[in-house]
Amino acid sequence: MNTIIKHFNIETHKPIEIINITSLILGFQKEAGIQDGMIYIMTRHTTTALLVTEGLSCIEEDILGNLDRLFPKQLDYHHHRYLPDDGCVGYNAEAHLKSIFTGYFLYFPVENHLILKGTRQTIYLVELYGPASREIIIQGWIS
Repeated sequence: MNTIIKHFNIETHKPIEIINITSLILGFQKEAGIQDGMIYIMTRHTTTALLVTEGLSCIEEDILGNLDRLFPKQLDYHHHRYLPDDGCVGYNAEAHLKSIFTGYFLYFPVENHLILKGTRQTIYLVELYGPASREIIIQGWIS
């Protein structure tokens, strides 16, 4: 089994936003020539997430709104204190918790040159503490 890995940088523009990366993933699969195998996608940041859902703006708004309700910025988090390892005060605990709640990786099987996902499934990078330059890694396994 062969593998191919590619790093992608994505610039985010808002403190919290959802970015459709479906075409990036499909392009990777096509460029890598994966006929049958698997694709693994991960974000390298603890304040971003990856998710799959129906690609509708109303769902995107619901996701962001409900994450803010579940993990509001103004709570008294333990992370909001001086962090000796970082040499500064941590003040983004809610972004870390949102990331843990949503996840940092995805897998998709590939069969007969197609990523096996639902027709309405859209692949998103979720920025939770931006704007920032973010990196995702995509690895393809080719059988």
